[in-house]
Amino acid sequence: MGREVKMPVFVLGRDNFDFWRDLENFTTAQDGLTSVLTGAGAAVAAVDGIGGLVTLTTGGVLANEAILRSTQGLWQVAANRPLFAESHLQYAEANVNNANVAFGLADTVGTGWMQGAGAGPRTSGNQIMIYKAAGGTSWRAQARNGTQVTDSNSTTAAGGTAFTILRVEAHDMSTTQVVCTYSVDGVPLRDATSGLLISHLLNISGSALLRLLTYVQAGSATGEVATADYLGASQVRF
Repeated sequence: MGREVKMPVFVLGRDNFDFWRDLENFTTAQDGLTSVLTGAGAAVAAVDGIGGLVTLTTGGVLANEAILRSTQGLWQVAANRPLFAESHLQYAEANVNNANVAFGLADTVGTGWMQGAGAGPRTSGNQIMIYKAAGGTSWRAQARNGTQVTDSNSTTAAGGTAFTILRVEAHDMSTTQVVCTYSVDGVPLRDATSGLLISHLLNISGSALLRLLTYVQAGSATGEVATADYLGASQVRF
């Protein structure tokens, strides 16, 4: 009886594309991250902290913005390509409840991801996000593909002195749609009206390449600060 011949196993490549950044240092347009600033006094800068921290600081001017984002669009809503993104961040309101704070994935984002006067996110483009709008006190969730948009207010309070983990996910439900879900500190967000877990169906057709980003905007003439510990995203590659 002859010896069994074992065929070699060929690994075709890594199934996932993983982009995770501990923020022990930051220089814009390096290491895949870029800052976008609006107005005098806005800044994104590394600061001392265990594991590394970056602060996003607005000037004391209404609608002044600070954004930390991936330099390139690296992700896309698609069939058979589950996607999730996460950030560990903290912010405390400098002026009552007037900060606009957001995290998630969006297509071309310079300034204006959040509108002024507590009007919430921009009304165009592609995005999957958790956010807190000026005038509000709880986390909200939104999924948008062009004119198709679903937005929900949650029961989970936003802000405070403690760091919190924000996470968005997109998993395909069919060849034409994904379902988007949201969690804070590992707990799924629940709708403030129905009490049900928040999930949004989002069309795949026309989806653009998405950037990862963390965002803060002054909703008054008082500067606001958000601090990020890490951010990242993973998606099935093949």
